[in-house]
Amino acid sequence: MWDRIEVKKHGKARFKANYWKSVLCAFLITLVSGGTSLISRFNLNDSDYEDGGGAFDEETFNDAEQAISSMSNEDTAVLGLVVAGVLAVIFIAFAIAFVLKIFIFNPLQVGCYGFFRENAGGLDADLDIIKTGFTRYGHTFITLFVRDLFLLLWTLLFIVPGIIKCYSYRMVPFILRDNPELTPTEVITRSRQMMDGQKLNMFVFDLSYIGWALLGVITLGLVNVFWTEPYRQNANATIYLKLIGEGSVEPEQDIPVYPISSEPEVGPEPEIKLELEPSPEVEPEPEQEIELELDSTLEPAAPEGDAPAEPEEPDAPVEPEGDAETE
Repeated sequence: MWDRIEVKKHGKARFKANYWKSVLCAFLITLVSGGTSLISRFNLNDSDYEDGGGAFDEETFNDAEQAISSMSNEDTAVLGLVVAGVLAVIFIAFAIAFVLKIFIFNPLQVGCYGFFRENAGGLDADLDIIKTGFTRYGHTFITLFVRDLFLLLWTLLFIVPGIIKCYSYRMVPFILRDNPELTPTEVITRSRQMMDGQKLNMFVFDLSYIGWALLGVITLGLVNVFWTEPYRQNANATIYLKLIGEGSVEPEQDIPVYPISSEPEVGPEPEIKLELEPSPEVEPEPEQEIELELDSTLEPAAPEGDAPAEPEEPDAPVEPEGDAETE
């Protein structure tokens, strides 16, 4: 579980730490999102007109029919050419936007999301990370094309299912970059599973920027370009890191942390040294025993050493007193 205030605080700090690069990447993502919204709006407007809920109601059609019937043949032909030209321009613009989106904007989106992922993780992210969106171009193209197709189909039903699925597929660019071995459907499924139970939190998270969005409208989008979008994208990447379990540890700390956890398994070397240490202590023991044995053998020889000692002189004979008197 992630805390919205903590996420926004971290995102703001990482945005300020890498300001201009974050601004550029956020601007590119805004262009990419513009292509997606153009396609969805086009289809939404078509569905509205078909349901009769759009601007062209029955009364408008009747007025147009009366105006056309009152026109001459020449005016009708000119009007037909104008309408055909407008429709052709719209179709060409739509086709160009669609081609740019699937072939250029989608890989750029993956690269920019990769930049914000590294930047939110604490690394000094560089703009070269944007190129990673083109490394596996075919896989990226197919995955995001399938995602956009699913979003289009869900949006054709009603607006609400399309919004819900936008939140369900929100982590697709992050997952695609971190797991290039996954198939397109696996990437989309993992994003949907990751966002289970998080859609409402993400909706509240987006609503927390509504004040900045209104300020961006007042400033003609300048606040959105230079503050709101870079700030929000860094916070959004922080949420992804939280969901995959990496948001609590900075990437700089990952390098010393993971090897330490594996050292006890590989390092029985201190035990080997402890086993070798008693060997030098055992060697002097037999020498001491030998010395003791030698000392014990020398102890009985001690009397032989006393033999050459000078014998005690015998006491001088005592002369009898009677002999002395006779002399």
